[in-house]
Amino acid sequence: MANAKSELNMFIQKQLKKPIGKEDISYSMQQFGDQHQATVTLNCMGGMQFAGEVAADAKQAQQNAAASALAHHGGAAAPSATPAKNNNNKKRKASEAGLAVAAPSAGNPAISNKSILNAALGR
Repeated sequence: MANAKSELNMFIQKQLKKPIGKEDISYSMQQFGDQHQATVTLNCMGGMQFAGEVAADAKQAQQNAAASALAHHGGAAAPSATPAKNNNNKKRKASEAGLAVAAPSAGNPAISNKSILNAALGR
């Protein structure tokens, strides 16, 4: 899970069907020597608390606590699947795209490429 805290925020917003505020999710830290452990409290869901695994730094400890909360909610909190982006944004000529291109009528100035395209798409 790339960013469990963000995934948890999105999950809570989907559950509540509204944006969340700072008071809705809170993290508390405990230090054990040079190790850190975080506990996430979901105030917006009745005060549910989840402790994460011990980590070397506070930031990772918070991620672990958020991952623990997501794991508790099982399949309902699965990371969101983002559709793959189409990086091929270059314009192509109609003939390269496999479209038939009709030449505009030389005798009638009212028939343009735009009107031919509108007629073809209107079928």
